[in-house]
Amino acid sequence: MARSKSCVVLSFFVVVLAGTVAFAQDGATEDNQGRAAQEARDARVSGEDSVRRATVRKKRKRVQRPRRRVRVAPCRQEWVFAGGKFGYEGSVLFSQSTEPEVEPMHLGYGVLGFGWERECRRTARRAPGVFDNLNFDVELRARTGYDGRGDFDIRTLMFSQSADWYRLRVGWQQIAWGETFGSQVLDVVNPRDLSDPFRRDLSWIRRSIPAVNTQFFLGKASLQGVYVPWPESPRLAPKGSIFDPLRGTLPPGVEVAPYDKPPLGGGAEGGARLSYLFDFGLDVALLHYSSGQRMPVYDMEIRDMRPVLVPVDTRVALSGLSYSYSRGSLVIRGDHAFIDGQAVPSRTGLIVKEQVMQSVLGVDAQVGDSFHVGVQYHRDDYSDEARDSLSWLVRVVPPSSSFELDLMLFHGLNHSDLWFQSKLSWSMTGSLEFFLSHDVFDGKANDRLSAIAFFRGMNRTFSGLEVSF
Repeated sequence: MARSKSCVVLSFFVVVLAGTVAFAQDGATEDNQGRAAQEARDARVSGEDSVRRATVRKKRKRVQRPRRRVRVAPCRQEWVFAGGKFGYEGSVLFSQSTEPEVEPMHLGYGVLGFGWERECRRTARRAPGVFDNLNFDVELRARTGYDGRGDFDIRTLMFSQSADWYRLRVGWQQIAWGETFGSQVLDVVNPRDLSDPFRRDLSWIRRSIPAVNTQFFLGKASLQGVYVPWPESPRLAPKGSIFDPLRGTLPPGVEVAPYDKPPLGGGAEGGARLSYLFDFGLDVALLHYSSGQRMPVYDMEIRDMRPVLVPVDTRVALSGLSYSYSRGSLVIRGDHAFIDGQAVPSRTGLIVKEQVMQSVLGVDAQVGDSFHVGVQYHRDDYSDEARDSLSWLVRVVPPSSSFELDLMLFHGLNHSDLWFQSKLSWSMTGSLEFFLSHDVFDGKANDRLSAIAFFRGMNRTFSGLEVSF
């Protein structure tokens, strides 16, 4: 570019000098030469500008990035009827004394689910198969019978958006944590519905909570965050129910206070979970969650000059480790929880806050085509006592059969708790199912840390019929 400018300047002086000499010789020739010099100079300047503009265009072209072409496929959106079910259940709790006390309980229920979904798939040269989904899900449940009154639950009412690298769910939902069965020490996000404390169907006994639940997928790792602005409390069996843990134990004049419902934003709960799946089949998760007390504990207070049993709703912080490893039909599972601030009854009868360690380690396997067997070791460490237990699960599903048999046994190793449950399910048709269950309970009287001791020496027969559509 500098050389082009020098040539232009030199040419200009040559043209001017030639024009001056010609002017001295002949005026007419001067005019002609002047016009010719001007035309030559304009031509050279014009050529230089063209070269300059071409150079600038080349530089701009090098700076510009190639545009990524994304083809957006037509989005699919539709209302979806997820189905529902109606059912009836009857339960009888009776003692093993010479004069058994039979107490029936009846329950009718209905569940209905529907939703709306929108799915868009995009294709691109660098990210083929990218998708973007938007869902709205609703599941409602109505029940009647436990205490002669009905209740209505929002099981699911949430919006969810998901792509290949994240998922966001906002609204009433259930969030499952942990790997073990029976005693879920890490499944603490949703409080429990203990109207029937011996039901093992988690989708039934979890209380739905309004939450913001987001999850990010980073290759083989995932990071989940949960925030609950308006938490729920455990739901206990109503007063006078056969599963009321205080039935027949309160002296006259003592009242039982319900759980207080915190205001929106007050007592908010939340936590996070980080998991990673190794190439050799080990799935490990670290988690932390801050919430209210999950184990129901009552303390005596004097209100208006009267004794009142008040539920202890203290703040606890749980840190945990969860893992599972599968090798063929063999699966090894483990859940370990460290709980800071747990309220427990002391030996003196006072309610104290402790640091509690709970661990569950289990192994289960598929044996042939019909048998599934699992065993778990439980350990609960308190400040002044450690409790060791074993639980067993055997599931029999004969091939080409509509029957399923579950046998579950929980018994203490250094304490007297015992719970045995047998359940037979029969899929009569594709939409009609019948089940019959029997429970046996035993334990030591006045065991302050036992959840079974109140029902010691009792049996329970439980049956139900359910229609799905």
